[in-house]
Amino acid sequence: KSVYIKVMDVSALVGVNPSNYDALLLIHSWENWKPPSAVKSFMDRTMNYRDKMVVLTTSGKGSYKMEGVDAFTGESILDETPMYVGEIIEKLNPLLKL
Repeated sequence: KSVYIKVMDVSALVGVNPSNYDALLLIHSWENWKPPSAVKSFMDRTMNYRDKMVVLTTSGKGSYKMEGVDAFTGESILDETPMYVGEIIEKLNPLLKL
């Protein structure tokens, strides 16, 4: 099945309407002990659409995530990328009905 993928920087989230998408994947790093402000604002304004979101948060300790967000977390270690890709695919497939 074909899937259209749109990649954008988190700074562009201000213009994203989640109702226009079947699934959203947010990947962001924790910055100065907090999420990027664009990600935090997006998550705050799209609470009703979290059932179509998959969130991966990376941080130095690998355990930080936004309160109230069902995200999976990890350290920014390139060798662990295949594991994250597997988890992302597992979580996205039901949303995309693949």
